[in-house]
Amino acid sequence: MTDREKAIVMAHTGICMLEGEKLGVFYQYLNELYGRPVYTHEWMILNIKEKSKPDFLQLCKEEEPERKKGMWIDMAYAPNGLFYATCSVCGERQTIEVANYCPMCGASMMDDNAIQHTKCVGNALDALDEVEE
Repeated sequence: MTDREKAIVMAHTGICMLEGEKLGVFYQYLNELYGRPVYTHEWMILNIKEKSKPDFLQLCKEEEPERKKGMWIDMAYAPNGLFYATCSVCGERQTIEVANYCPMCGASMMDDNAIQHTKCVGNALDALDEVEE
């Protein structure tokens, strides 16, 4: 499930599925839904559940969508010990937590080039672990 899909489920059910930096995806979805910025204090007066119902029902009807194929580009190691990269499909720059798909658009990163990038990230992380030990 992509972060956007989690935002849709979160808007319709009220169950928190995104937290921390990922909560921005939920705010972005609400902004798109209402066509303007939506602030936290408005959540009680807006009927978010009803407004998100068409997207939620569409999400429920969809079978496993065919994922686009992409690869991580512009990979960089940050001082905080994380890797950052840009998805070649959606262009979103993010922390790579799960290297086999993009959490924003769901693009699979498992073609031959992506497997090389995934191995590169894995090897770099292994090397960092060894240095820290």
